[in-house]
Amino acid sequence: MNKHIIDKVLQRIDDVSLMCDKRLATLKKLALKPARPVQQVIPEPAVPLQPPGGAPHLFRIRRTHNRRNDF
Repeated sequence: MNKHIIDKVLQRIDDVSLMCDKRLATLKKLALKPARPVQQVIPEPAVPLQPPGGAPHLFRIRRTHNRRNDF
């Protein structure tokens, strides 16, 4: 019975050692990968520029309002 338990423990130790070796190899591969160059991006303005004459939605409201006053 003791022999059986000792064999199980030794097998478990071997399994854990193999698992650690595989993990170490994977981490080394990740560390050796060259870093990709970062492409620079031109920043966009935070607030969109309005067309000359004001915002289009306000222009439509003003024009409709003026038509009602013409009558």
